Amino acid sequence: LGNALTASGRYEEAETAYRQAFEILGSSIPWTNRARVYFHGKGDIGLATRTLDEAPEEIRHERYWTSRALLLYMMGDQSGALSAAARMQQRSAFFRIRPFFTAKMREASGDAEGARRDYLEALPLAEQQRDEFAGLATPYAILALVYAGLDRKAEALEAARKEVELGRFIADPNSAAGRDGRGRTGVG
Repeated sequence: LGNALTASGRYEEAETAYRQAFEILGSSIPWTNRARVYFHGKGDIGLATRTLDEAPEEIRHERYWTSRALLLYMMGDQSGALSAAARMQQRSAFFRIRPFFTAKMREASGDAEGARRDYLEALPLAEQQRDEFAGLATPYAILALVYAGLDRKAEALEAARKEVELGRFIADPNSAAGRDGRGRTGVG
């Protein structure tokens, strides 16, 4: 409900829905979603950050740290984002390629050497994710960015082209290009 209210621009109602969800679920998701509303919907970085800080310690699990890192990164707080990312697990179900994410944060903060180190660490993980989810566009997009971060332009371009090709497959599953070779359409 909170997500639907946010999407329709009804931010105060969304905030109430997220508070009620916390009372029912007791997880960090309502906290991070409220912070998203404050940042994306209202443009209030201070309120978004305070909302993240108010989440009780006992509910700060992997999804919380991932959301916190992403929000702080978008808000321009690279130091805070890197600190939150350090609390994330490497092979999280919510965020599988942490070194890619930290490389982007280090780049944004001007740490080129640290970014390169993280890109090198992210490369085998991104390639593994591409192999595991070969029919999806997102792993190719991440791989293209990792290659670009390592200045491997030809490979970045090839991965980006594959991402675009798969993106078309998802966008138009009924086109001839949208068939997977076995007559199926869409994403399986």
